[in-house]
Amino acid sequence: MALPDHEVHVWYLPLNQVAPRDLERCCERLLSPDERERGARFAFERDRRQFLVGRSLLRIVLSKYATVPANLWRFCVNKYGKPQIESPVATPDLHFSVTHTPILAAVAVSAGLRIGVDAECVSRSTEWRAIAQRYFAPEEWRDLMSLPGDEQQAGFFRLWTLKEALVKALGTGLSTPLDAFRFEFSAGQPPQVHFSCGMENSPKEWMFWLFSTLPAQQVAVAVEHPFGHKPELVVNLADLRFTA
Repeated sequence: MALPDHEVHVWYLPLNQVAPRDLERCCERLLSPDERERGARFAFERDRRQFLVGRSLLRIVLSKYATVPANLWRFCVNKYGKPQIESPVATPDLHFSVTHTPILAAVAVSAGLRIGVDAECVSRSTEWRAIAQRYFAPEEWRDLMSLPGDEQQAGFFRLWTLKEALVKALGTGLSTPLDAFRFEFSAGQPPQVHFSCGMENSPKEWMFWLFSTLPAQQVAVAVEHPFGHKPELVVNLADLRFTA
């Protein structure tokens, strides 16, 4: 199917819905030797499974929007490590981003728009206060600390996933400090971004969404769009069953 240029699609998959047999078949028939080798290098089975599900889902999702068998996609990375399509070249201008947690994998895809997606388990144990104070913009830290105590951890993960999604969309990796931009929230409005003077980006050309597909899972999507052209978000439940 064609991906409308005014839509951004996210496909998510609960990992507990992936049968071992289906994942094994995907690995054998869809993934490249390099991907299978990378999967084998993970020390923990949980991490290996997340990676393999994410790569299999990516291939299946991309083939929904192009007449390319899922096993024929080839990927490369830019100088900052952002993955992108290398071949086939005669395909729609698809941009994608992949994320996974121990219980969720998701792929975001757009037609010609820079895009990023991030997911986090909001109940996981982490030193979130120390992370926020070190990496967030001062205004974000102040706003976070002004929330009621029982809302602060959820507030942290909203900001963290938004920041990770934007960095993924920019494709600049760790070269972009997380305090070089900040997010602001207004009731009934999507998150708004503000860039430092050293960043050549217009806040009016970025859109963000926050949503939860599973309990305790925070998902954020960032997409760059032409001024005055606001895309819509479409969220779909994916299926990794492979029958070819």
